[in-house]
Amino acid sequence: MAVSDINAFTTAIFMRKAGYFIGGAAGSAIYAAIEYAKKIENKKIVIIISDSGIRYLDTIFNPQWMKEKKLFSIDLMKYLETLLC
Repeated sequence: MAVSDINAFTTAIFMRKAGYFIGGAAGSAIYAAIEYAKKIENKKIVIIISDSGIRYLDTIFNPQWMKEKKLFSIDLMKYLETLLC
C-alpha cells in the first residue's frame, strides 16, 4: 500500500506525542495498518517498527521544516487522536 509523506510523517509525529519515537518508515507502516484495519474484521495486525526518529530531528521533528514542506495534516492528527487515544 502506498502511503504519502504527509500521512507517514504526521503519523510519526502523533506517535512521538504518544511516547514512541519512530521515523517516517514506521509512520508509514502504522498508517498503512490503520487503513488496512478498516477493511478487515476481527483480525490482528502486526507491525514491525523499522526505524527510530533520531535520524529525523532536522526534518520530520522540526516544526519549521515540516511547515516549509507542507507535510503535516492537522485533520489526520485529530483523526489519529480519536482512533488511538
